[in-house]
Amino acid sequence: PPGAAGVGSVPFAIRGLAPGASTASTATAQLSADAEPPLAALLRQGARRASGPGAAHIETLERNIEQLRRTRSADPAGLGATRGAVRAGDGPRTGAAAQLGTVGAITTVRVPNLDAGDICVANFPIGVRTVVTTAHAIIVEDTASIAGGRTTLRGQMDEYFVRLGDEFERVMWPILSASFGNPLAMDAALGGPGKVVMVFSPRVNALQRGNVTAFVASCDFFPTASRPSSNQGAFFYAYVPTSPAAGYSDPETRDQWMRLIRGTVIHEVKHIVSFAERYSRNLPVEDVSWEEGSARVAEEMFARSIYGTLPRANTRYAPTLGCDIRYLTVTPGCSDRPMLMLRHFDGLYAYASAPEIYSPLGRTFGGDVAMYGGAWSFLRWAADHFVGPEAQFFREHTTGSGTGASNLEARTGRTWDEMLGEWSLALFLDDLAAFNPLNPRLRLLSWDLNDVWNGLCTDLGPCVDPLNPTQVYSRSPPFFPRARAFGNFLIGVGTLVTGGFTLLDLTGGPLPSQIVELKALTTNADPPAVLRLTISRVR
Repeated sequence: PPGAAGVGSVPFAIRGLAPGASTASTATAQLSADAEPPLAALLRQGARRASGPGAAHIETLERNIEQLRRTRSADPAGLGATRGAVRAGDGPRTGAAAQLGTVGAITTVRVPNLDAGDICVANFPIGVRTVVTTAHAIIVEDTASIAGGRTTLRGQMDEYFVRLGDEFERVMWPILSASFGNPLAMDAALGGPGKVVMVFSPRVNALQRGNVTAFVASCDFFPTASRPSSNQGAFFYAYVPTSPAAGYSDPETRDQWMRLIRGTVIHEVKHIVSFAERYSRNLPVEDVSWEEGSARVAEEMFARSIYGTLPRANTRYAPTLGCDIRYLTVTPGCSDRPMLMLRHFDGLYAYASAPEIYSPLGRTFGGDVAMYGGAWSFLRWAADHFVGPEAQFFREHTTGSGTGASNLEARTGRTWDEMLGEWSLALFLDDLAAFNPLNPRLRLLSWDLNDVWNGLCTDLGPCVDPLNPTQVYSRSPPFFPRARAFGNFLIGVGTLVTGGFTLLDLTGGPLPSQIVELKALTTNADPPAVLRLTISRVR
């Protein structure tokens, strides 16, 4: 059942009985040991993905959500006192808020200090120059000429900011407003500038040991009098490149920065949409896993605008992720391609490698970022199979009165147990050769997963060239199912987290019947009541 991820982790056994076998003889059989990677190896594999911006981003979002929930707890009648203070104390768009919209103007804003205990109190006041204004966005650049002992690229980024602002206006804003909601839903009450403000500063580069790409701060939805870090508007904060070199020879060049930041912008503004819509409607804030998953969906929608693909089109690897990887090659259509879907499938690959210890409901251990992949995939699967147009699904998910699994249940009309079972089978069975499931929900309609796994293992693993110098994705597919022949067996599962699953793959000749049942790990007692079993026959 749904709950806090990692809470209620349980051990159990899976028992198989063939016709004519006695329950007693099988119950006392020795538990079998599966050929699967040990937990420590899985955690080391996850650590590659956990280190860096992913983990820091989740931790920052968790702090933001906790801040909003504490405020709601203090004002259960509807956050009215806080909203009233904003409306009474901040008035129309004047002063700094209005000045931000003037190209060339220098304005003081505050960057919340993520290295401090309370990011809503500790901050860095900085001077910013307004570089770009569009109908819905303002892009500002830190005016510091020296940061961290290095000369900044102040004044050398304008061309990139102009391109970014144009793409936000033409592509990202229509996606966000049509499919999720209004990031400016709180702006008038806050006396904000009436646009999304993107703050690019070398201060961000230094935060969290250099592991921050960009972040939002829920403090910005409160008056400065109560949250000193607040800029009172729809703001996000992002890092800047440090190398003046051209091209992609250095990860700190402007071109590499542009490759990464394009998907990051729509991700961050999706968080602003969620906070603004839910706060303005007096709704509880969404759980961190589904908030991150839906922000990855926004990135996916942006990616489709570049790939030229459609939802529910069973998209393949070569023209999509393959181009994300081949952005330096002469492959047609791939040159200068931004980072788009590689992050999604990197997280899902780690998730599928060990679904017993990962959950779409949230992080199950410190540094876990596979949750990104699981939550995104679950939302993608649900949107593809339920409701109708995906824009309707995600608008209603963003503004739904529930949170977590209950929000998904309201969108689909199905229970969490049923959805988790079908999605987990869909991950394993999607595009399996010659398999056309009678239950259409045992497929992932938007992506050809088998083709994606094969492509990753070919380009960045040993599937075609065992001596490939890049060994990131070591197998295709990434699953480690517990494979058995039909008959008698007893398998021990040491741990299964809330929202996790394990795979049993039974094969062999036809039998009159096959019993599969769940039991306690070390006795013949009933299994933990929280477990569920979902079965698919492949013929």
